[in-house]
Amino acid sequence: MASYDTREALLHLPPRGNPPAGAREWAVRAAAAATALVFIAVAAGQLMPPSWWVRAGFEMNPGFFVKKQFVDYVVCQPWRDFSGMATGGGAHWATRTATVAMKAGATANVGLLLPKDAVVDAVYCGSTNPGGSTSECSMSGCDYPAVVSLDDDLYTHGRALSFTLEAKSGAGLHGRLFQLWVKWRHANSVTGTRTTAELEERP
Repeated sequence: MASYDTREALLHLPPRGNPPAGAREWAVRAAAAATALVFIAVAAGQLMPPSWWVRAGFEMNPGFFVKKQFVDYVVCQPWRDFSGMATGGGAHWATRTATVAMKAGATANVGLLLPKDAVVDAVYCGSTNPGGSTSECSMSGCDYPAVVSLDDDLYTHGRALSFTLEAKSGAGLHGRLFQLWVKWRHANSVTGTRTTAELEERP
């Protein structure tokens, strides 16, 4: 049987710490390709328009549209019974704040994504001048010169409330904060159905 001298085999191995020239060339090419891909991805992200749900004012993708929900609650309810974001009776609160700077007739969108089984009790609205206090926006009046409309739709990922703000006048809109507070409950915690008249009486 032929003998195999391991010492002779070791003599033919490349020196430690010095990879073959082909390996070094491959590593350089791979690094250059990776850098090029990063630049392409950044450029594509800047050229491609934002997703529809970003334009609609949502912070995450609500999925695919399923059906419209019946709006059986008051949008921009008066604050007379609003005593803070109390969580009694299984109540939850979802909030969004948007900085609006737009010309008369322009629109801005703010979206909220709630659980699929969410039952909305009421929506409160407010506006804040830079460095000032927050004031009520409701059917009773609003310092914010805009009209608020709402779409309440069910999507595959949840119940999506999409608010559209339409400016009536350009005066005082720069830097104005528009705030939304949505009071909601899980369907299994709701013991009865409340009418619009009842919602107007208390949140």
